[in-house]
Amino acid sequence: MLEDIMKESSFYDYALEEGIQQGIKRIAHDAVMERFPDVSPDVLTRIDALTVVDTLRQIALKAATLPDLAALSALIDSAQTS
Repeated sequence: MLEDIMKESSFYDYALEEGIQQGIKRIAHDAVMERFPDVSPDVLTRIDALTVVDTLRQIALKAATLPDLAALSALIDSAQTS
């Protein structure tokens, strides 16, 4: 019964979305750090500031093919201005 109440509550939806967002951020961090071991903490902070799950997903998916940190920065910038 409690499970049914939780699934129907807005709190459950919020908690689920937050969990997904945090998980994708962690994956984006890992992908960026794998591709660019010398990435600055400032870049990771900029990724942390992103809140759109699809944007974070794109960073995670594209990190391995980005040619350099400038391309990563441009990807983050484009996400922040959209």
